Amino acid sequence: MSPSRRAGLRPAGPRKLWCLALTCTLALGLSGASAEDGPFPVWWSPVLELDSLDGIDARLERELWRGATQGMPLYKYEGETRLEVWANSCNEFMALTEAGYHGRGNPGYKTQQINEAFCQAIKMLKRASPARESYLRDFALDEAAIDYLPVMVHITPSCDFLCEHLQANRQRIPLSRAIPDLEVAAIGPDEVEVRTTTLASRLSALARGDMNSDGLEDLLILSRTDARGGTGGWSFVFLLTRGGPGAVLHVLEAQNEYCPNEHCNGTKDDPTVIPDLDSSAPE
Repeated sequence: MSPSRRAGLRPAGPRKLWCLALTCTLALGLSGASAEDGPFPVWWSPVLELDSLDGIDARLERELWRGATQGMPLYKYEGETRLEVWANSCNEFMALTEAGYHGRGNPGYKTQQINEAFCQAIKMLKRASPARESYLRDFALDEAAIDYLPVMVHITPSCDFLCEHLQANRQRIPLSRAIPDLEVAAIGPDEVEVRTTTLASRLSALARGDMNSDGLEDLLILSRTDARGGTGGWSFVFLLTRGGPGAVLHVLEAQNEYCPNEHCNGTKDDPTVIPDLDSSAPE
């Protein structure tokens, strides 16, 4: 039985599908029924290169990634003076980023964002604990996941669209309802990609566990969005959860705010901007 069938996922209407791997069905290594009793151990992706939860501080202090002894090149300007540095650990990297240092050129900036997201995910694991209850055990990060993923994980460079996405997150409107005619494909273990005519977002599972001390299991994902036909790109970490079986997931918090001066007032915060959930949708 496929993960989508096991999770009880309902179809959201026709959509384009394509397959980039031998299999297009991924289950995040999960099985069992929703609302299963725990405790559920904390899980994290091997891409974080973390050996144990007791080693988080040491992981933040060691080289960014195994074999990358030279670190990540960063720079900033003070007046007309260009200052160049190398970040050799996650702690150095995050401190230099906060101090205004950036990657060299557009490709370097995109790499910086991905490194920052991975380092932030490792740091967030410091507060993770086994969950007492889970409504994520049967969630599969496959093509049907867009019926349950929040629209916020499909990053947009527009602050106007961000306001609509925030509203959709509050209303528990899934990605497939908020953005019609998505193309979607599972591309590897714990990853799915969604595309519009202008953007492509790759969503990767980084960790699971109770990260806000409410007893429920949360899912930490990395969203990497690139412009199709351009050079723009953005990476963010999102913490998702849901409080009932088969419900739409919602964002608890994001790595950072990419529209810090946007308050989403007026018509941007109008519930009519995005259609409300119908009575048959999961609460």
